[in-house]
Amino acid sequence: MTLQEQLTKDGFVHIEGFLDVREIDYLLEFSNSIGHGTGAGYLGRRLVTAIDDPSGITASVQEKIKQLQIDLFGYHMTLTQSALFSVDPDAPEQSANFPFHQEHGSFYDLGEHLRYTNLYIVLDKAETAESNVTVIPFSELARIEPDLHELAVGAGAARYTAGMRFDDNTGSYVSFRADLESIAQTPQLSAGDLLVLRGDIIHRTQNQKCRRTAISIRTVAPDVECHRNVFDICCGTKLAFMLGDSKYFGTRDFIFEDSGLETMTAEQLQHGRNALMHLTEPTDKATRVAEHISAFSAKLQGMQKSLQAAARG
Repeated sequence: MTLQEQLTKDGFVHIEGFLDVREIDYLLEFSNSIGHGTGAGYLGRRLVTAIDDPSGITASVQEKIKQLQIDLFGYHMTLTQSALFSVDPDAPEQSANFPFHQEHGSFYDLGEHLRYTNLYIVLDKAETAESNVTVIPFSELARIEPDLHELAVGAGAARYTAGMRFDDNTGSYVSFRADLESIAQTPQLSAGDLLVLRGDIIHRTQNQKCRRTAISIRTVAPDVECHRNVFDICCGTKLAFMLGDSKYFGTRDFIFEDSGLETMTAEQLQHGRNALMHLTEPTDKATRVAEHISAFSAKLQGMQKSLQAAARG
């Protein structure tokens, strides 16, 4: 079975020894230079360090990623916001420990998960059998619960707990009978291993039993169509998430407004982000970006209050 066939069938691929020691050391230095606990997170919990500009990743790693993308999709993908995930058994509250879910932020941002990948690379981990990522293979989900499989394929912004699927894009929920743990798989990852996760795969943190540092390099098909108005479908959880990362989503909205477009490709959107990252204060555009982010955050807060008032009746 080819890598492409495996990704299509199950939604994940484990590639051992993807990086060599030199590349691992470089990425560890790169990760240490960024700082921790800022930017992207899970439902408002800032346990993840965002890498807004992944272009700084060493050229040899980028070349490997480009070749992998050709193998998986037949074309190059666009690098987008990436992240660092750390586990420290001595500080579990400050460590990644996510339940079964499908990615939230990327789905709100791009609206596309079939052609979006999370290239999850372990940089440092003492024990192969611990602190991994547990996944639900799509082939197994289709076998035991076809209706849930149909809901999950291509989707995002969802949580799975106690026999319920909570859609954090629409605010809706459904029950299901499947025992996800009975079909779950946990690839055994060592430093340098790559776990390719399709954007829509259901996954969770395995445990927090050993110290682990991993980099998550995110890519999306360049021609994915992104829309400015992400509020046609909305719920309280979505608003809270976006408020928790209002700089990222406010900048996104500024890029659309500044371009005069309501729709653009993922490549155009990331190009706009890259250009804004290199702005330095004080410039007119930097000031306009800051003002737009503030106004965007106020808009989210207003929408949140309206939803809360409606819920109270």
